[in-house]
Amino acid sequence: MGDAELAAAELDALAAVFEGVTVVSRWPPVVSIAVAPRGAPEAATFVAATLTLACGASYPASPPAVSLTDVKGMGAAREAALLARLAGVAGGAAGDAALAVVADA
Repeated sequence: MGDAELAAAELDALAAVFEGVTVVSRWPPVVSIAVAPRGAPEAATFVAATLTLACGASYPASPPAVSLTDVKGMGAAREAALLARLAGVAGGAAGDAALAVVADA
């Protein structure tokens, strides 16, 4: 199975496991995921963002680029720290399927 087929399977699994997943591109994979604290009812969620993972044509050999948009309830310093942490997780998973690993971090 080639990289594109593996990425397609990974995107399907990601959409099955996580809510709020939007597949922007199947190859190279680009996915946006609505994120919020786990276990909090939507009406009581004061922190939220959209996590976008954009992979290049060499994925999974190279990690996805990580970005946050539509951030609410988080100051700039915390947003930067979260982004750095997620980028570190993505970098650590280079060579493997990284989308679910980063989304779960």
